[in-house]
Amino acid sequence: MILLRDRGIRVETWDAFATIAGGAAAALTGLLFVAVSIRADYIARSQELRSRAAQTLILFGTVLVIGVLMAIPGQGYRTLGAELLALAVITGAGLYVLDPRAKASRSNQAIAQVLEAVTPNAVTSVLLLAAGIILFWA
Repeated sequence: MILLRDRGIRVETWDAFATIAGGAAAALTGLLFVAVSIRADYIARSQELRSRAAQTLILFGTVLVIGVLMAIPGQGYRTLGAELLALAVITGAGLYVLDPRAKASRSNQAIAQVLEAVTPNAVTSVLLLAAGIILFWA
């Protein structure tokens, strides 16, 4: 079996990227809270918008947690892979639970339709799961 280290892929070289992505995710999470609080009355009336906001929070939080996990010094591939697998399952479950809630009460708002069309829920969970598997068995 060819190890990732043998192919020149080294997770430890991605620590600066993890720091930047984690910082950006933290900033976007804060901005999400600001946006929701500014239009709290509007969002509170729509189950779909509340669920989409929660899904967005999960996605930003996932990037933040990945950044933290990648920035842990001296962590082995197998450990990081296991952590990413666990995160993929937790993220996927959260997004899976929220999706039917969002679709159950469809809003006629234009923003709700845009959010439904571009939501990256399944893609994020599947790619995170794939990354965890690759690292775990590297």
